[in-house]
Amino acid sequence: MAKDCIVRWGSSYLMLSSLLDNKEPLNLMSQMDPTLPCFSPEDWTIIESICEILAPLHGATLQIQNRRTTISSYIPICKTIISNYTIRNPTNLLLLKNRIAEGLEKRLRDWEHKKYVAY
Repeated sequence: MAKDCIVRWGSSYLMLSSLLDNKEPLNLMSQMDPTLPCFSPEDWTIIESICEILAPLHGATLQIQNRRTTISSYIPICKTIISNYTIRNPTNLLLLKNRIAEGLEKRLRDWEHKKYVAY
C-alpha cells in the first residue's frame, strides 16, 4: 500500500486509491482483528470523494512531469484545474477544491506575467 507524503497531492491520491483498491480485504481484516482500524461506510464515501477530487491533480502532475512537456503547457493545465475547482458556494469536500484552486492561483500569478513564457 502507498504511503502519504504531505507535500505531494499525488502521494495522497495514490495512498487513498490504494485503500479503495483494498477495501474488501481491509474490511475483512478489521472484522477479524478488533485492534485494527475499521472504516465506516461514511469513511469510504469520503475517501472516494477525495480520490475524485485528487485524480485530476495527479493526472496533471504526471503530465507536467513528462520530459516532453514544455513550460507553455503548465499555465493552461493549471488554469483548467482552477476553473474546474472554483466553486461559488463551497460545502464539505467542495471547500477542498476551492483551497486547491486558490493555491494554484497563487503559484500561477508570477508565471502569467513573464514575457518569455508563451501559452
